Amino acid sequence: NDLATGPIGSIRLAIRELLNHPVEGLLVWHVDRPHISLATIQALLDRFRAGDAAIVIPTYEGRRGHPVIFSRAVFDELLRAPDSEGARGVVRADPARVAEVPVSDRAVLEDINSPEAYQELLRQSDSPG
Repeated sequence: NDLATGPIGSIRLAIRELLNHPVEGLLVWHVDRPHISLATIQALLDRFRAGDAAIVIPTYEGRRGHPVIFSRAVFDELLRAPDSEGARGVVRADPARVAEVPVSDRAVLEDINSPEAYQELLRQSDSPG
């Protein structure tokens, strides 16, 4: 069962559904980061569309975050990735094919993993300023 393998299992399921469709890439956006800005997503897509990177990753203050875009060129590697390494191993396999996109959006690093954290996020977004 792919879902039992964690995030890489979900990625494998998605890729298997996409393989016979004319898609160029897969944007992997974890559900625990609902507050990523549209500007961040647009910056990632713009960089991906430049066409010279197989993997596009946002960075905030030098730290890599999510979401990540994987091009079709690495789909087979993602399907074969060991459960223990998952997509991280594919990203690390060849640094030359990875494009980092610096963003001013701290949300690329922040996980919202509890109802309390989500309520705090909502409070922050409702407050002026």
